[in-house]
This record gives sequence, C-alpha cells and structure tokens, in this order.
Amino acid sequence: MKQQQFIAARWFHQAIAWVKEGSPDHAGDAARTWTAERRRRKRAREPFQAVLTVYGRSLPVQGIDLHELGAGVLSPMSIEPGTNLFIALKSKGVVGFAYVRHCTPRGKGHFAIGLEFPTELMPRQPGDWNYTRVSAS
Repeated sequence: MKQQQFIAARWFHQAIAWVKEGSPDHAGDAARTWTAERRRRKRAREPFQAVLTVYGRSLPVQGIDLHELGAGVLSPMSIEPGTNLFIALKSKGVVGFAYVRHCTPRGKGHFAIGLEFPTELMPRQPGDWNYTRVSAS
C-alpha cells in the first residue's frame, strides 16, 4: 500500500511539473540562478550573531544557517528580495556584501531571509569604518 502511495505521489508531482512547463509563465532551467555545484555545499547549522546594514540602518539578526556561498538569518524586519546589503558576522569576524534571495514570514513579526554572497567574505578590521560598494558598470 505504501509503495502505491509513493508511486501515486511521484506521478502527481511529475504531472504538476508538466503543467507548469506548458504554462506561459514557466521560464524553465534558464531562469535558475543556482547550479548543481552551488547546491552541494557544506552548511554550518550552528547559530551565529550578525548585523545587516540595509536601508541606511543596522539590523541585528540571528543566524541559523551558514555556508561559503550564503547564509540564512531570522530578522525582525522584512527585506525585499534582490536587495544588496552589508553583513557583519560577529562571531566569525568576517564582513562582506550579500544579496537577499528570499524573505519569508515566520510568524510573530519575524522573517526568514536567505542571503547569497557574491564574493568571499573578508576579515573584519578593528575599529569603526565606512564602506561603499562601487559597481564596475
């Protein structure tokens, strides 16, 4: 019985995929920004403290997932996907820029935010300092 349910569920999900592929809104694999290599990554599921600098203000967040290509954080504030921000990981002593990949409400005024690091994070230098991101275009 369980095997029949599994097979039926698999066919159902495949049928959904076929319907989506036929839809005019379906962008296919070309719209995916991740690759198989980016999916295979080491995750550190240990909590960490971080500060996001976004919209001209500092926002302390609780880190829940960290790997070399990005991080997952819990935030008291929603941040629009695609937003470029600055992140400082206090416990790791590194800083850098990140893009918001997704922002999902988690109830009680919290949001789960997925961040992608376009470049490696840098060691944090002691003292106060200002930063500016300059685009190459």
